[in-house]
Amino acid sequence: MNETGFRTTRTAAMAAAFLVILLLGVPNFFMPGQQVRLATEAAAVDVTRDFIVGVSELSVSTLNPNTYTMVGEGMLIFPCYSTLLQWDKSIDNVIGDLAYDWYSSPDGLTWHFFLVDNAYFCDPADPMDTSHPVTAYDVEYTFWALQNEDGSRLHTYFPDIISDINVINDYEFTVTLSKPYATIMESWMGSMILPKYIWETEDFINFDNIPLIGSGALYYSTEGLPEAGLAVLERNPIWYGTENHGWQLHCDRWIIKEELSAATAWLDVKTGTIDVMMSVPASVYVANLQATSSIPGVVGFHQCNGFVYEFNLNQMTDALRAELGGQYASGDNNQLLLDETVKTAMSYCADKSGFVEDILLDLGSYADSLVPPQNPGHYTYPVPDPFDPVAARMMLYDAGWTYRMDGTPIDSGDPDYLWYYPLCKAACCDR
Repeated sequence: MNETGFRTTRTAAMAAAFLVILLLGVPNFFMPGQQVRLATEAAAVDVTRDFIVGVSELSVSTLNPNTYTMVGEGMLIFPCYSTLLQWDKSIDNVIGDLAYDWYSSPDGLTWHFFLVDNAYFCDPADPMDTSHPVTAYDVEYTFWALQNEDGSRLHTYFPDIISDINVINDYEFTVTLSKPYATIMESWMGSMILPKYIWETEDFINFDNIPLIGSGALYYSTEGLPEAGLAVLERNPIWYGTENHGWQLHCDRWIIKEELSAATAWLDVKTGTIDVMMSVPASVYVANLQATSSIPGVVGFHQCNGFVYEFNLNQMTDALRAELGGQYASGDNNQLLLDETVKTAMSYCADKSGFVEDILLDLGSYADSLVPPQNPGHYTYPVPDPFDPVAARMMLYDAGWTYRMDGTPIDSGDPDYLWYYPLCKAACCDR
């Protein structure tokens, strides 16, 4: 489906990656209730530029990147860390982040990285402190820790595929993989580099990570976990990105604000209290999109966020239930859900396009798998299952599902031929 939202023109674009939002927006900011003029006037007045995002829920129980589960937690964690590589502003091409150069062997198994030499971990207690540079040893520690701890939600970046890490010097190293890994670029872009000097003495999973210390464009300046529905990140004053890559950070503070309802969030957008309203209900988005033309500086946006509405029937085989035992031993299964014809027929009876049109009001797209289209690992099925209940019934009839519950056969001439349910096979009928 698509993520919907409204935003003021504090930035020119709202993109999927937080760094893209923060680094690449055109500097046309509004303070709540007033416009801040730039160019010559901006040089004369020192203002604090806040980028305020209104969310429907801000539930934060941890800042540990290995165990977080809520969207709000991810919004606070990711901007505070750096990765080796990153997407460009179009989210089409890979560019360097901590790594300013890199290459791989022809077989894709050995990767050679060169790090910038002026990246530092930013401690909220003293943001100007440069006593802890980011080095190859931090990368080495992070990658081995992620591979060795299968309880980390980031373990899938390195699921037992690293065979060796060779640190050549503080800012140069190689990583050798034991086998090809199709999504290795996602690993380089998604693995947040942790400060070894902090994490090596902590429990990788149970560490609360307060204060959160990373080398990203922002640092976590909120005391403890967020309370009263508000969390604040501030500009990292020792961030390497501007000098090394020419990136610009167009806000001084990134603020996540919990809204009580869609109605109050929409009011806050119109008054300039917040700059972005996330997760707008489809009905609210459609109803107000045209109306925004009369509200200067407010536009609607929607983008694929990877969320999938799914009609899911999890099914355990008898063999798996027996293997697991314990609480599973007393349950039972209808093994018919393992029948390919039954599953295909059920797929034919799911009106995905109708759901997108009627429920999401066209603010979504037909999903053909759990992997969203923006993921490099996505495969587009050339012939997706259609919505065709009649065809579903015919394939069940062809597979022998031609009986009523009382055991009488259903013939093509019967008046209920196209609508009778549930269908039975001869072996399951109650004769």
